[in-house]
Amino acid sequence: MLSGLLAQVTRAQRQHVPEAPSMEEADWEASRVAWRARRGEG
Repeated sequence: MLSGLLAQVTRAQRQHVPEAPSMEEADWEASRVAWRARRGEG
């Protein structure tokens, strides 16, 4: 039941927020990795 509630809340957040914070964090992390790779640091 709790997981179902969380799923509803998550769905509602995705509907109201264009980009979920977790997706922004993932994009930021990917950008950092790509930037470091370009500089030859990782």
